[in-house]
Amino acid sequence: MDEQRDSLDKEVDDWLAVTEHYRLPQNGDRFFVSSPSGVPIDRWLTRMIFDKPGDPNFLLYKDYAFAYEAAVRALCSEVEKGKEERLIFPILMCLHQHFELALKLILHWIRAEFKEDKDHGLLEIWTAILKERHDLAWGPPGTDTSVSDLLAEFDRVTATGFGGRYPFSVKRGLNYLEDIQTIDLRNLQCRAENLTNYFVHILLLLERENGLL
Repeated sequence: MDEQRDSLDKEVDDWLAVTEHYRLPQNGDRFFVSSPSGVPIDRWLTRMIFDKPGDPNFLLYKDYAFAYEAAVRALCSEVEKGKEERLIFPILMCLHQHFELALKLILHWIRAEFKEDKDHGLLEIWTAILKERHDLAWGPPGTDTSVSDLLAEFDRVTATGFGGRYPFSVKRGLNYLEDIQTIDLRNLQCRAENLTNYFVHILLLLERENGLL
C-alpha cells in the first residue's frame, strides 16, 4: 500500500510539474491580496469602488446592480462562442440579482432611505414601487403590463431566482427549471436589455429629482 501511495504521489508531482497553471491549495494561500502600493498597475488588480462622491449607499447599490448586468453580458458572450452551455445557470442568477438590486435601488430612491429588504420576488418589489409612484408605470396605469408580465414570468420560471442558484429544493419538493427544455439566449438577453433600459430611465429620472443630474 505504501509503495502504491508513493508511486501515486510521484505521478501527481510529475503531472503538476508539467501542468503550468494547475495547483493544489498550499499553506499561506490567500484569496484577497492587493498591490502593496495600492496602485492598480496590473490589469488583474481590480480597484474596489468605495470612494465616490455623494451618498455612498445609493452609488454602491447602483454599482452592484449594474456589475451583475455586465456579468450577464460577459457570460452570454462566452455561450455565444460555443463555450459552456452550463453558463445559463449563473446567467439566470446574475440576471435576477441585477433586476432585484435595480428595483430595490428605485424603491430606496423613492423612500429616500435604505431598509433591509428580504423580498426577492421581482414582481412584488415592482408592485411596491408602483404603489408609491404610479407615475413610473410604462404608460398610463393599466394600459401596458409588459414590465409586470416580464417580471412575473421571470419569477415563475426561475422560482424568484433560486433556479439559477440551485438545481432543486428538497424543502419545496421541486426541481427548478424542470418545465423548460431550451432557452433562446439571444431572446433572453434582448428582453433583459429592454427591461434594463427601462430601469435606467427611471433611475435617471429619480436622480434628476434628487439633484444628482
